[in-house]
Amino acid sequence: MNLTAKDQNPRIICVRHGKPTVRYGRSLWQWTAAAELNALFDAYDRAGLEADWNRRRLPGKISAYALSSDLPRAMQTAELYSGVNADGIESSALLREAPLARLPMRWRGPLAAMLAVSRFGWYSGWLRCTETRRQTLLRARHAADLVVARVIEQGEVAVYSHGFFLWLLGAELRRRGWDSPKRGRYRYLEQAEFRPRAGEEGLALKVRESRLQRRRSVADGKSTAP
Repeated sequence: MNLTAKDQNPRIICVRHGKPTVRYGRSLWQWTAAAELNALFDAYDRAGLEADWNRRRLPGKISAYALSSDLPRAMQTAELYSGVNADGIESSALLREAPLARLPMRWRGPLAAMLAVSRFGWYSGWLRCTETRRQTLLRARHAADLVVARVIEQGEVAVYSHGFFLWLLGAELRRRGWDSPKRGRYRYLEQAEFRPRAGEEGLALKVRESRLQRRRSVADGKSTAP
């Protein structure tokens, strides 16, 4: 049974979603009330993509198997890059963004400062949040399990997710022997390609062997079918 390019060169393409229709503000230094920002957190998660802006800046299609966060801005990015309708894209809540903590209603301040305090509130557990940092890190490990399982099945997987969570997922993939030249924050629509790290030939071999075993099992099943 011949090896395909996907069998020989497994890869994971991490993609941040495109620019959504909702933004936290016009400027990072605009004065913002906590009540307004807390409402924007919810609106941001419901928002889809700003269609024209993203279509004009799309660098090209991605043919790899599409695995996406189930939030609209990520799903629509997966559709845009893959050319596949939402029904044909696998989605998972495991790939959602790391949440921002809710701010006390009486607070006001520059948007940049309020966002920083919100992220610190999640990190430290100081402020109320839908998910603790420990829970988010555990979710990143489960997400990595899912991504690697799909690589074994498909050979190439494009993961459509969110800027901060992709950083957490990338750290988990690196711990498992995958690597990418990409470091730091993701811009809208930006991609990072992960491949087995140099010196981790056993990882690529494991993926190849697993894929060949799956294909043989399918072929054997067909040959014995009545």
